[in-house]
Amino acid sequence: MPLFSIFFFLYIISNMSLPLTSSFISELLILIGNSTINIILTIIICIGIFFSTIYNIWLLNRLLYGKYLII
Repeated sequence: MPLFSIFFFLYIISNMSLPLTSSFISELLILIGNSTINIILTIIICIGIFFSTIYNIWLLNRLLYGKYLII
């Protein structure tokens, strides 16, 4: 189970697009390219990224700890 926790944590970190992951570079390029064309869509994408990060933290807490943790 500790090995699962480590790999799942690394997956969650990558899914949240933290720096030094490939998803960070792709999301950054998408946001930069999209901000020159449509700022409203860029704001909607940023809100989606924010809620995705919240969900990832919630999922990690529920699966690894089994209860709600106050952040």
